[in-house]
Amino acid sequence: MLPFVTRLMLLFALCNTFLSFGQEEMTAPIFGKVKFIFEESFEADFDGVTYSKIGKNRQVSWMNDNKMEFDKRGHLIKRTFYDDARNYIHSEEFVFSDSLLQSKSHLSFIFSYLYDSTGKIVAELVAPNSDSLAMKLKHRFAYNEKNQLTEVWEFDFNGGHVSHQINEYNTQGFLSKETFEYQDGKEYIQYRYDTLNQLLKKEWYDAQVGLMERTSYAYLNGKLVSEFWEGINKNKVETSTKSEFDEYGNAISVLDVNSKRQIHDHEVNTYVFDSDHNWIRKTTSINNSRFYIVERRIAYY
Repeated sequence: MLPFVTRLMLLFALCNTFLSFGQEEMTAPIFGKVKFIFEESFEADFDGVTYSKIGKNRQVSWMNDNKMEFDKRGHLIKRTFYDDARNYIHSEEFVFSDSLLQSKSHLSFIFSYLYDSTGKIVAELVAPNSDSLAMKLKHRFAYNEKNQLTEVWEFDFNGGHVSHQINEYNTQGFLSKETFEYQDGKEYIQYRYDTLNQLLKKEWYDAQVGLMERTSYAYLNGKLVSEFWEGINKNKVETSTKSEFDEYGNAISVLDVNSKRQIHDHEVNTYVFDSDHNWIRKTTSINNSRFYIVERRIAYY
């Protein structure tokens, strides 16, 4: 059974990448009945033994301090972003009914979702926040007799066709290929699994250019322990990133290598956990020369 984190939203995030649920992907599960998480980032110093905060700063410019709020069922219902002085920047809100996402507000837009009688999403509508009555069809979804998502159509604000996605599945019922048809070309992603139906490889192709990206996955006792991404141009690997994870799914090492096989960045993360195995303090070292601390305040129901 998945931990407490929003199961429906994880399903969307993993299987339907066209739906964006926030500014930053949640990369590890959250355990326990969490009410809210407040994250605050700092630049740090490291004396070889201890990390100490030296001021407000962020590892990546868009990773603002933020507060995530959850309902008692584990659905993310609000996310609020703040600047370094804790001034409000913007927020995203999610409305659920019977565990089905009904609407979300994201920056200048509001999204609404329609479902069939069995709870499968059939349409995503979008409108400016200033005119929530002017809903336009953004995505339309279709399924086969096995209730597998087989087709997705994307439209622009004028109703014009943007893309057509076609999904294929293997004999075990797992997604094996996604094809994306655009007016000016076609792309597709292929998925391969091991005998335990764990995802082993994900490859992204452009129909004209060929293989563009490849991601390989490794597991230990059913848990993801590493992920290896390669950026490819003309059949040559130009850049790569290897990520390693702890037993709770948190990244402990991220190694970026450039086209000359030289290390560009090596990020090493260490964590302090609470009694529910959620981290409450993360320290980050990049190339042993830049250091950051992220602190979390977590409240539970």
